[in-house]
Amino acid sequence: MKSKNINNERMKIINSKVVLNYIREKVSVSRKVIADEVGLTQSTVTNIIHELIEGGYVIETGKGESDGGRRPVFLQLNAKAGYAIGIELNVVKITCILTNFKAEIVERIEADTNISEGQEKVIARIIDLIEKIIARSGIAKEKICGIGLVSAGPYDREEGIMVNPPNFPGWFSVPIKNLIQDKLNIPTYFEKDTNAAAIAEHWYGDVSDVKNLFAMNIYDIGIGGGVIINDQLFRGFKDGAANVGHMSIDINGKLCKCGNTGCLETISSGVALLDKVKSEIKKGKKSIIEQEVKDIDDISIDMMIDALNKDDTLTRTVIDEGARCVSIAITNIVNLYSPEVIVMGGNFINKCPIYKDMIIKHVKAKKFPPHYDMKIVLTDFGDVQGALGGAVIALQEIFKA
Repeated sequence: MKSKNINNERMKIINSKVVLNYIREKVSVSRKVIADEVGLTQSTVTNIIHELIEGGYVIETGKGESDGGRRPVFLQLNAKAGYAIGIELNVVKITCILTNFKAEIVERIEADTNISEGQEKVIARIIDLIEKIIARSGIAKEKICGIGLVSAGPYDREEGIMVNPPNFPGWFSVPIKNLIQDKLNIPTYFEKDTNAAAIAEHWYGDVSDVKNLFAMNIYDIGIGGGVIINDQLFRGFKDGAANVGHMSIDINGKLCKCGNTGCLETISSGVALLDKVKSEIKKGKKSIIEQEVKDIDDISIDMMIDALNKDDTLTRTVIDEGARCVSIAITNIVNLYSPEVIVMGGNFINKCPIYKDMIIKHVKAKKFPPHYDMKIVLTDFGDVQGALGGAVIALQEIFKA
């Protein structure tokens, strides 16, 4: 009898989460539609909704048109039911956001990473940002459901450890999740930044209705990917899937920090393109950028993008070659994963949308099956994509059945 009661209670929890997640997906929906779509009886749904309203998770928002019977009452998530914090840590910047229960951003705060100061000071800075954003919001700490921290791989997700990421020199097996969780006493989750990007797009992006997508992020420093297959994040062995930045494009190319040669990010990331532009100018190629600096080494990524926008021939040639190499990687991604959509993000491509257009041009020149209608779009989340993914990961724990 005890086992039966436990099973019944477990089933009740699962059904409640199924209903709650369905309301999240549909944004606004009636009890009848929920019952029809999730396969539960009307009475079961009515009881679940009653408990979700009593618990503050769901609210009634108004009535729809009658189809002959009683007018349906629409339901939505209660934005104030709980809150989540998302943190994206990269080598340049720490982005911290606080979202409500609908994953709408309530507060945002940023700080320079100052990676050269070492891991202890960087982690202390993350903790300080979290404490500041909670204080600024005026929200009680008890209302924070969790913290989702995202950063570069390789990593140990279960243990919450950064395992010597190539762009974080000296960060050997850093237990970053526990360091933050133990200090703040808030449940903390750790995920790769590009996996978090894929999760954000799949849960709340314009492509949230797509079952198979690939998130490809091109940063100033590095390139990464995350893949959703049949509505599930695909992790692979040791969470190593979709590591597109270290896909070998040129076997005779530049040595990568990972130890291999010719990785995509040594060719097509923002810094890689900048290094190529500088190298070509030093070889005697002409560019309008030269007018802005006394020393070629002082050329910045922003200067390079500005020159591209002014149709500088050298800059356009270099960046177009980077786009061609990205298109090779995308061809491999399409043949491996067959996504319906590739969502492009990352701080470099967000500030250089022409790069996306160049990539699409080269992808369209590739040969795919005639029925294949894969789309490439730019994220709508801009530079908070990763942090939003972190917040969603924290919220997911409530919705997961």
